[in-house]
Formats: sequence, C-alpha cells, structure tokens
Amino acid sequence: MKNYIIGLLSGLLLCVAPVIAQNRLAEPSRVQLEWQRMETTAFVHFSVNTYTDMEWGYGNESPQLFNPEKLDCRQWARTCKEAGLQGVILTAKHHDGFCLWPSAYTEHSVKNSPWKNGQGDLVREFVDACREYGLKVGLYLSPWDCNHPEYGKLLAKNFRPLDKELERWQEEPYEKCTKHPENLLVQGTHGKMLRSKSEAIIDRMLYQNKIPFHYEEKLVLDGIILYPDFVIRHPFTGQYFYWEHFGMMDNPDYCNHACDKIKLYCRHGIIPSVNLILTYETKQCPLNADKVEMILQEYFGCSKWDAVVG
Repeated sequence: MKNYIIGLLSGLLLCVAPVIAQNRLAEPSRVQLEWQRMETTAFVHFSVNTYTDMEWGYGNESPQLFNPEKLDCRQWARTCKEAGLQGVILTAKHHDGFCLWPSAYTEHSVKNSPWKNGQGDLVREFVDACREYGLKVGLYLSPWDCNHPEYGKLLAKNFRPLDKELERWQEEPYEKCTKHPENLLVQGTHGKMLRSKSEAIIDRMLYQNKIPFHYEEKLVLDGIILYPDFVIRHPFTGQYFYWEHFGMMDNPDYCNHACDKIKLYCRHGIIPSVNLILTYETKQCPLNADKVEMILQEYFGCSKWDAVVG
C-alpha cells in the first residue's frame, strides 16, 4: 500500500511539474532587460527621399538632390537627449540604395552629392554627435538596393517581359460599361473617357509603366454584373489583377455599397492586397500620383523593371 501511494504521488508530481513550469513567469535575457530599460528610442529617416517627398525611393533619384546645407547632427542629438530619449537609430541606407556615408561600393551616395562638395559623411557626424551626448547608437541598413544594376536583372530572370499575348489582350475588344455615359467627363490615354480625375491618374500611370489593362470591362460574379475600374495583367507574369477606386467614401450609402462589392469579390477569390487593389478617397483626402506610384511599385515593381528590361 505504501509503495502504491508513493508511486501515485510520483505520478502526480510528474503530471503537475510541466504545468508549474509553464505557469512560471518568463525571465528576460540580459539584452532584453537592457532594451526594456532604454524605454524610448528615436528613429531618424533622413535621406534623398526628404527632397522628393516620397516615403521611399526607387533608386533612380539623383544624388544631386541631397544638399542639407544647415544639417546639424549635434542639434538632433541634443534635442533627443533633452526629450529623455536613450538612443537614436539612423537609416544609413534605405531600399533605394542611397548611402549617407561615402561608400566605396556604390556611386549612389553622399560622395556624389553637392553636400560639402562630396566630402561629407553623415553617418560619422551622427555617431559622433550621439556619443557626445551619451546616446546609444543604432544604424539601419537595408539589404535591398533598388539602385544596384543587378537588382532589375535578378528580377527579370524570374519573369517574362511583356509579350505579344499581353499586347493582343490589351488591344482586343471587350464589353465595356455603358451606364451613365454622361459621367464620362475626363479624358484618359488613347482618347478614352473616364469618370474622375483620380481614375485618370491611375490610367496614365498604368500606361506610362507599360502595364496592360482594360477600363471598366464586364465581369459576372454570382450572376451579378460588375465593371471593375481596371482589369490589369501583370506585365511579367500575366496574372490578373482588379483595381477598384472608391472615390466617395465620405458618403455612407456609397461606403456600404463598396463594402458589399468587396465581399462579393472575396467570395470569388479576388482578395484585397492579393489580386484586388483598392484605393479610397474623400473630399478632404483625394488620391494623388505618389500613392498610385507606391502601389504600382508594390504590386508590379514597374519603376525599376521598366528602367532595366523595358
């Protein structure tokens, strides 16, 4: 009996021990603890994009744009210190490839800018300033480099260029929307008439980037006839994309109709951020060319591919 009880208790302990271990609070490592104690860190993204007003560049920006004559990294560091920050991270090179130091491995850097006659080194000045004010230093270096000549070539190996099939598809006749022709007020490419200035921006930029598309081509889903604003073929894979621009999102009825339309697309495998491109605007926040350019870069990489293999 005694041995039975001892065996039973041992079994219970073996069963309970993992539960106790699982419920024990995790203990941070030394590095994690130091990071937590820092509390706040500044992130500085200052580059050629500062002068192009773009979130990120495409690698074709001229280094001549970069000329921060009044740049003072000590002022950055002093302000961060006075604000109670513990460290500062600088984007030394973003995806566009522009280097804030005179790199020996690319011409796309400050050494070819007018700033300090090409003799400046912003990374060096930044690091020195942070150390002077007792701030920890971090450098963000993107491995992506859109400016590198091999970038577009590597991508091109995995995709086929615009071929005769897509050219024929773009030119072939298709059933277009005939509803409300009185709203076709804005002229687009090839003389087509569009319904808004925002659609004209999309139309123009698709055309400029050699992306084949149809405007308001008939599409039937669940017996419901739709006319997507743009039906697009990927210029290298031929994959179909659909672009809907919702231009009156400050109108509740319009907004509800847009939601219903998106749900219908989703039921048929046309998914936002996968093969359904969605843009929105209100009277206060109209669509602009920068936003469209970012979308085209994200979905089709058109800017760099067009420059290399177009």
